[in-house]
Amino acid sequence: MKRLFLTLAILFLSHSIVAQDLSGRDKQGGKDGKKAFSKGDYETAAKAYGVTSDNFRKSNPKAQYEYLYACLLTNRIMRASEEIQSDFAMKGSKKLLTNEELIAQITDLAGQYEYAIEEGHAHLKSGNGKLAIESADFAIDIDPYHLAGHLLRGRAFLLLEKWVDATASIQDIIDANIPEEQAFYIRAVAKMGQGDTSGALEDLNTSIKIRPSAEANYLRGSNFVAMNQGRRGINDLFTAIRLQPDFIAANYLMGQVQLDEADFVKALEYLTKTIAIDPDYKDAHYLRGLANARLGNFGDSRVDFNQQLLKTPKNAATHFELGKLYALPVFDTVLNRNDKALHHFDQALLADPHNDKYFAARAQFKSQAGNTNGAAQDYKKAIAIHPTAFEYYESRLQSQRTGKVAAGERIKGLKEAITVFQQETQKPRKGPGFTNLSKVYLLMHEEGASGSWLDSALVAVDEALKESQRNAEYFHQKGMVYKKGYKNYGEAEAFLKKAVDIDPKSEIYWLDLATVIYLQGDVRKAIETLKSGIKKVTNPQKSQEKLGEWCAKHPGDC
Repeated sequence: MKRLFLTLAILFLSHSIVAQDLSGRDKQGGKDGKKAFSKGDYETAAKAYGVTSDNFRKSNPKAQYEYLYACLLTNRIMRASEEIQSDFAMKGSKKLLTNEELIAQITDLAGQYEYAIEEGHAHLKSGNGKLAIESADFAIDIDPYHLAGHLLRGRAFLLLEKWVDATASIQDIIDANIPEEQAFYIRAVAKMGQGDTSGALEDLNTSIKIRPSAEANYLRGSNFVAMNQGRRGINDLFTAIRLQPDFIAANYLMGQVQLDEADFVKALEYLTKTIAIDPDYKDAHYLRGLANARLGNFGDSRVDFNQQLLKTPKNAATHFELGKLYALPVFDTVLNRNDKALHHFDQALLADPHNDKYFAARAQFKSQAGNTNGAAQDYKKAIAIHPTAFEYYESRLQSQRTGKVAAGERIKGLKEAITVFQQETQKPRKGPGFTNLSKVYLLMHEEGASGSWLDSALVAVDEALKESQRNAEYFHQKGMVYKKGYKNYGEAEAFLKKAVDIDPKSEIYWLDLATVIYLQGDVRKAIETLKSGIKKVTNPQKSQEKLGEWCAKHPGDC
């Protein structure tokens, strides 16, 4: 079989020969073809005549006839069919088939081949890989030299997840150096099925280099997304959609990636297109609900989440997002909105009872509603699931303050946190433990607990910085010790500036840096700092609100 495809490669490559070489090739090919045909060596005749030019055969009717006859006897049916479409003149032989008989046989077999390929693709579309293979085998029996049958067979094996068989079906095409992008795509999928991601990407690169296609670009793009290289994936997904605008999987994934990249306008665009193609596609309504919520389209977001629940009524994430929506003040006019918020938080936890974020969100909602005891219970559960999450201790403290819980009880909760984070400082990577310990010590200082907690906070964060001088959070925490604790805004500014330099995309770092500058009285510099951060941060909502506040107070500095 490999030799057959090498022959096909020769036929294919013959079309790229420069004009000055054609005459010599035609002369030799015609001579060899005629000699082989006269001896009944039709395999050699087909190969020899096959490398001659169209013009040569058109001007040599007998050579054209002998080529077609040799193709018929050696199963090169589809190549012969292409020749017939050229409507060349032929001169037959009395000993062989007449021109009409030759054309009739080739046309009939070509028709059977094409029908088998169409039937096979119909089987693929309906998900019947076994019948698709039968159609492919029938086509290959008619013409083993034509690519369509082998490509169909390869795709059928992909459908059946028979990766080795899929590769074998198209390997001869690749070995023959035939530039067929589908062959490399099929092998890429087969490699991926066997866990060879790097090999799959190599084949996808080759396939796309030969000719970009919606399926190959989508597959490569989805791989980049899976490897957390969303920006690289966007280019391939864009190409896939350009080549096939109704490619639903590409539109959906593009929406998902744009959501991850915080480009909510584009996310909304692609997810809306996905839903237009298929309203029930995966969790497109859920993702569009997220995009709408991020854009402040809370009414549309609620509609999307409710649409998602019609399809997946026990979807924890959707219930969670609806709970957060109803907790927003914008829904104050909605009847029983507090009950609805609580209902959706409850449903989220019923579906996913080990999600600390759900407990923390419900705790925050209960605290806002004045249910301090209920909030405390939920924070306790969140901490039990994720004991090293500093934000849960901080949020619990804020809830206790709002509920006017006794100082002794508040300090007791912070001491629990100290025990947890002290244990974290015994691990090989000590920095995070020391940083969180510093944060808790700072809270102890703010609570007025007896002891030198502020100095301890500074010592702890310095221990973290001994581990790494390239961690923005460590510098940020040191800046906050000076800002909140010592009220030394100059020192705070120096450390917060280092945090911004390391991680310029963090809004909180810019906001805190601008604030300490503002507190030193340099309003213009504070505003300019905030504007710089807004340009670099993906979603600078809080910074924009603060800028508006400062500009309202100091219009001359804006």
